[in-house]
Amino acid sequence: MGKRVSMQGKQIRIRLGRDVYSLGPSKIRDDNFEHALRVFRDRDCGGIRLQASVLRGELKRTPVWTAFITTHIESQRWMRKAGRKTVHLADLQRYVFSTEYNPQLGPQGQHELRFESSRDADEFMDVIDELADEQL
Repeated sequence: MGKRVSMQGKQIRIRLGRDVYSLGPSKIRDDNFEHALRVFRDRDCGGIRLQASVLRGELKRTPVWTAFITTHIESQRWMRKAGRKTVHLADLQRYVFSTEYNPQLGPQGQHELRFESSRDADEFMDVIDELADEQL
């Protein structure tokens, strides 16, 4: 299955079906709601995407949005730490599954991921960097 990545001390690589692996989840605060953020990588084609899902309640695990990031992760300027718990993404085409969702944006319109902990923010960035290295 390849190298395992640790997030909050857990092994987080999970095989889903025949060809998709999941990394995560991390808890983020998004549009004033708690969401679970996961990173998925298709084993066969290498496509990488983010998915934010409802964290609690009757809609638990229901996707709120997804974004394909394969073409962005190799850029040094695409992702940057904007605070202890905040990561900014320069370009993100979200496919939104809820009419009530409003994307979290930073001061210059960059996409903002607000993690529950600084450790989750750091580990998210490490996962993306590792996936980018694998693309080379």
